[in-house]
Amino acid sequence: MLARIGVSLIVGLSKLPFSALYGLSDILHFFIFTIVGYRKRVILNNIKNAFPEKPKEEHHRIAKVFGKYLVDVVVESIKTFSITKEELQERMRVTFSPEYEQCVKEGRNAIVVLGHQGNWEYAQLAFSAEPNRQEFLGVYKAIKNQAVSDVMLKSRAKFGTILIETKEFKDGLGKYVKQNIPVALGLMADQAPQADRGYWMRFLNQDTPVFLGPERYAKRLNAPVFFGEVKPVKRGYYTLHIEPLVLNPLDAEEGEITEKHVLRLEQEIRDYPEYWLWSHKRWKRTRPENLKPNQISTRYPGR
Repeated sequence: MLARIGVSLIVGLSKLPFSALYGLSDILHFFIFTIVGYRKRVILNNIKNAFPEKPKEEHHRIAKVFGKYLVDVVVESIKTFSITKEELQERMRVTFSPEYEQCVKEGRNAIVVLGHQGNWEYAQLAFSAEPNRQEFLGVYKAIKNQAVSDVMLKSRAKFGTILIETKEFKDGLGKYVKQNIPVALGLMADQAPQADRGYWMRFLNQDTPVFLGPERYAKRLNAPVFFGEVKPVKRGYYTLHIEPLVLNPLDAEEGEITEKHVLRLEQEIRDYPEYWLWSHKRWKRTRPENLKPNQISTRYPGR
């Protein structure tokens, strides 16, 4: 019952104009970051470790801007429950490289990798709203509360994204492969796998485990790999550009695709450091001693 009331409240808030939502964001920011000090130590430590070459003042500046941006992303995500396609496309402009357009024209599968940079919810919605593309598949982890799960899935799929639960993804993807239906598989590049299952490499100056999923699916589907660069324009406005990373995945060396998309994300973060998810405990795991050789990057080995 409480979950249903909460969902109804969020959906109601989503119908407010952006000006009112950003006013709410300012109030929430003051309470969450100024009064409560939400994850202050985690945020500052992550920034300091990622950019040891930057002065202390710059670490604090990035953290301060990040706090305001993070609350904005929360209210912008609330808005997705009622946002129209026209409003979304005004706030998240999508452009495609010629290589991606050629991929679509040839009816090939594609892997699209991006990180928790800018507004990633807007990014997937805006991508799915674009015409003349493959079927856009996304992976999600089931939410136990059915009322919350239903409204979240409805919001994220409203412009055409096909969402498949993690445990069912292998079979779900297989259905499209068997029917020769071209798909664009959207995957996040910066989530943290279990320490013994990750591919370990240097990322933002730290020893980091990353998922091998994008590389494995690229090789399985012989699908070119593209990166979705999200740039902030001004408050509430972003651009998303789909650029090529690896066009011939079967020719790539083991680990090469993974390293390329992780390093491309790192460059995006270095260009716009205030707009990445620094509050996430990304580096809470340490590297196990018994990893297989193919779980450790030889080009960017980390420690």
